[in-house]
Amino acid sequence: MTVVVVPSVHRPIALLPCRQITLSFQAEQTRLRDTAERLAQLCHRRWLGRSDFDMFPPLHRWGTVPSLPLPQGLPTPHSLISAAARGAHLAASTPVEFLAAAIMLSTGCPAAATTDHLARTPGPSRTAQLLSLSILAMDEDDAALAVDLAATAIAVSGGRIAQRHEDWIPLDDQLPEHTGTHGSVAGSVPAA
Repeated sequence: MTVVVVPSVHRPIALLPCRQITLSFQAEQTRLRDTAERLAQLCHRRWLGRSDFDMFPPLHRWGTVPSLPLPQGLPTPHSLISAAARGAHLAASTPVEFLAAAIMLSTGCPAAATTDHLARTPGPSRTAQLLSLSILAMDEDDAALAVDLAATAIAVSGGRIAQRHEDWIPLDDQLPEHTGTHGSVAGSVPAA
């Protein structure tokens, strides 16, 4: 028996530029929850029963990133959109989680909520409890829509953005393989 060995094809890793936009804000929780939950439900309905959700360009872009720089266990745009397409209920519990879901379902940009954040604010009370929303966006993503959606929901809820912080972070990108085979043993060929 003869074994044919095919050299491994290692997938090159590239670094993609990504903006991380963090909005820290104050808002009346009940009003923000009502607004954000309604937005998330509307965006969820957009994907309900659709089988073509994998054609959404942001899902292709973010699908090449092996791990998002967000806390583990949070939903991703792909998990939310595919769940919506299957008719699954939107799983969010806090106002900021609903806002993050609305952003991911509408723009495909990953977003995460952080609550109980203390920050220094101008005015007589030097510290205040702020809500925080982090949005990731590559160059091709609609970051402006994501930020505008968040800012509008916050304003409609009687809130105000206290801080906006933007960083550039590198993301690992797993580029597609150049061949269809990967590994060391392609198969065996009987001896002649």
